[in-house]
Amino acid sequence: MIRLLTICFLCLAGLTAGAQNKMTSNDTLEVYFRQGLSRWEPSFVDNGEDLDAFISRFNRIMNDSLYRKCTKIAIYAGCSPEGLWEYNQQLSRNRISSIKQVLLTEMELPDSLLTERAIGINWQALRDMVQADPDVPHREEVLDIIDNTPELYTDSEGKTIELRKLRLRWRFDGKAWEYMYERFFPAMRSFNLQIVVDWRELD
Repeated sequence: MIRLLTICFLCLAGLTAGAQNKMTSNDTLEVYFRQGLSRWEPSFVDNGEDLDAFISRFNRIMNDSLYRKCTKIAIYAGCSPEGLWEYNQQLSRNRISSIKQVLLTEMELPDSLLTERAIGINWQALRDMVQADPDVPHREEVLDIIDNTPELYTDSEGKTIELRKLRLRWRFDGKAWEYMYERFFPAMRSFNLQIVVDWRELD
């Protein structure tokens, strides 16, 4: 199964001292991983070509006379609900390390610009997809579980249980989980890369 990495390119701004203007622009890049792996493979699917095109767009903005400098790159990595909680957290961190090294190498960025966060299971993304698909079995009940069931629960013996995932997986005879596994989970194995750029208009 193919694992998908989505990189969002965000140029942020607002008005600051010295007549400095800011703007918001968005770009996206989809990068694919093999199931359960975090290794960057430029020859897998169209990873290399898509990254080159993304870097070209970024450089074009950075070289525009209206732009001055890149101030921050924040990398957020998430996973689908498959696998154990600890595994998902580690996989997120590993994929951050993988794409971070690619960015530092290919875009010649200083390490000090990059911040990162492994979010583990991306519950908000799953909720959005369930909400948008009227064919999800027991959709309203699934949304209720996502909204109102704690992700983790510690029992009387001190054991941590992935309560939200267990309820989604075993209720409704597993039909809702199977539907989400086939249609939603592949697209949830994702990263979001935010690139914040300050710029000012020329006098």
